[in-house]
Parts: sequence; C-alpha cells; structure tokens
Amino acid sequence: MIQKISTNVLLALAMALGMATVAMAGTGGTEFDPIYVSLGDWLSGTLGRILALGMLGVSAFLAFIKPNFIGALAALGLCLILANSVTIIDALLAATL
Repeated sequence: MIQKISTNVLLALAMALGMATVAMAGTGGTEFDPIYVSLGDWLSGTLGRILALGMLGVSAFLAFIKPNFIGALAALGLCLILANSVTIIDALLAATL
C-alpha cells in the first residue's frame, strides 16, 4: 500500500516538473505572411463574394423546398463573418490583457 502511494506521488511529481518547463513563443513566422495575405484577400474580395452569394443561393433554394428560414439566417451570418474575417482574426490574435 505504501509502495503504491509513493509511486503515485513520484509520478505526480514527475508530471508536475514536466509541465513546469518554460513556454516560449516565437516572434518570427514571417514566412507565412504571404499565404495569410492571399487568403485574406480572397475572402474579403471577389472569391468571398462568390462564396457568400453561393451560400445565400443554396439556403434560399432549400428554404423554398422546405420552408425553414433558419438556414438563410445562418448563411447570412456566415457571409458577414466571411466579409470581416481578416478583421476578426487580427483582433483575436492581437488581443492582450
């Protein structure tokens, strides 16, 4: 019994020490900036408008088949998120306390 308790205590101590390492985040990462800019331009540009129009069209078609306009409201919400995706992501990543 004491052997099992001491083993559990040592295991818990080892896990605590393993989690106590210093976390360091990189400040670089500029190699992915062109991809991020391209995706942001696509979503807020013509491709984003085409996707938004497609979502609204499909949801309107489905609303006529089965009268349920919740899908159209969801598509409208997704269109608003697509239009402001770059602003939303930048605000979330730049959030500080």
